[in-house]
Amino acid sequence: MLLKDRYLDRLGFTDHDARFFVQIPSQKNLDRLIEAHLEHITFDNLSQHGLPYPACLDVEKTAHKLLDQKRGGFCFELNGLFGELLQELGYTVKRVPAIVHAGPEVGFRHLASHLILIVSCGGSTNDEAYVVDVGFGEPAIHSLRYQTDLEQTTPEGMVSRLVLCKDDPQSVILEWLQPDGTPDGSWSQRLKWEVNHPGQPLANFQEGLDAVLEESSIFHKKLIVCRITRHEKITLAGMRLKRSTPRFGGEISQIEDLPSLEDVQRVLRDTFGVSNTEGLDLTKSTSAAPEMWTRM
Repeated sequence: MLLKDRYLDRLGFTDHDARFFVQIPSQKNLDRLIEAHLEHITFDNLSQHGLPYPACLDVEKTAHKLLDQKRGGFCFELNGLFGELLQELGYTVKRVPAIVHAGPEVGFRHLASHLILIVSCGGSTNDEAYVVDVGFGEPAIHSLRYQTDLEQTTPEGMVSRLVLCKDDPQSVILEWLQPDGTPDGSWSQRLKWEVNHPGQPLANFQEGLDAVLEESSIFHKKLIVCRITRHEKITLAGMRLKRSTPRFGGEISQIEDLPSLEDVQRVLRDTFGVSNTEGLDLTKSTSAAPEMWTRM
């Protein structure tokens, strides 16, 4: 079976007509694929907390994990495999390393530990380009036009913009508008990358993957699982389950502290669709410093 057939099954495109039309490259269909991906495939680091199938850059191993075993993963797996699907469907895809902003006290990290996709719907890089990301904890639910100084609102209510970096005009920064009690809210930096990066093969992201997998990484220290729709974000952070709805514009959050490993396994099965949780180890999460959970 081709990758796209397995992938479209996983994304819930079982209706014949929907399955046919979603394979035609266009921004509308690109957005349908992104939204389905965020709904059906979790952003998570379960393999760093006792579950099998560790993250790697091998396409077939990642396809087995995400599509056959119905697991999730993080950026190098999710965006890496999604890029393969888009190429099979006729999109032009560039894989670009990005640097994560770690909050106002830390700023941008030094190493590019994230992977984004720059996607064109035609067969040429001269076609209009879009920023695509299905591998972040809370990305925009649709594509973003690759154009600076343009406020873009996606269906879940997230407002994003791209701006050139003041200190380095060769880099572009992705920002999102965060409500902070003021009428206009405040812009928060999220990611930075080289504005005209030519893209690189997936195999070239090993250094970034190694950084995420090392013991000092926050991913190694706390369990995180996210599922996103345009109406709701569900997050499991350690032994705490959080539901936010609507996503933006006066969100209502329900937070539940799970009392046991068995309760966490039940939530993984019933809420996130992870059927096999044998070996799950919460030791690192339960011993993590409380401040590590402030951005769940």
